[in-house]
Amino acid sequence: MDIDDDRLIVGAGRLHWNSSGSAFVFRFDGNQWWPEAWLTPFGGPSDGRFGVSVAIDDGRAIVGAGGYDSLSSEPGRIFSYQLEDSQWVGSDSAQAPQFPWRQDFGYAVALNGERVLASAGGDPAFAPRAFGFEMDTKGSLQHEATLQTGAAPGSEVSISLSPSWAAVGGPQSVGIYDANWLGVDSITASGGEFGAALALSDDLLAVSRYDQDGTNVMQIMRFDGFWSDLTDIVVDAFARVAAIRGSTMAVGSPAAGQEGLTRIYR
Repeated sequence: MDIDDDRLIVGAGRLHWNSSGSAFVFRFDGNQWWPEAWLTPFGGPSDGRFGVSVAIDDGRAIVGAGGYDSLSSEPGRIFSYQLEDSQWVGSDSAQAPQFPWRQDFGYAVALNGERVLASAGGDPAFAPRAFGFEMDTKGSLQHEATLQTGAAPGSEVSISLSPSWAAVGGPQSVGIYDANWLGVDSITASGGEFGAALALSDDLLAVSRYDQDGTNVMQIMRFDGFWSDLTDIVVDAFARVAAIRGSTMAVGSPAAGQEGLTRIYR
């Protein structure tokens, strides 16, 4: 899921009987959230887990389909959408630019302005990576950078973007990159599971943490010359997805009940 001012996008990568998936855009009218759009993939097979990841920013959206074509050697794909005359319109799609990481490409996506970040992992033979793209005014996607991670082969990573930063996390550390995709810092867990979900907003970073005593926490950090702890927020269940904009944070916990749970914090 992702949030941008008065819009929220939620993915459902296994919504239908064949796991074709969907993504839903909601808009806040000042009192409550209303459905605005139901996004589906344009072209391609129908069993692609479309909506396994989503991102939204300033009238643009990215939707990941980690199993877009499970019958080929290039299953992952990301899709771009733009808001035109109050309608969400499909613009472009892209695969991972390097073959070994096309498996499960699009498992996680992030969007900020013209910058797009998408992860690829899950292959037991290769460490996961993240790929930076630029989206032009027409919604076309162009690969710009490949970000290596310290995660073990077969593991999954979480990602997020802000105007100044990119973050790639999991399962025990979070790598920080600047606006030019250059690595500048690494934040390591003090204990328990760390980095399964993370979210950036300006100079704030929220990271999920599962403490050894069983407490589920969103750890909030701030950049003031260096990244330091600001506060901890205890959540209902271990967060798998998160989004933060200004004073609003959304946290998703698929394990918190049969149908999952999303809470909004202000």
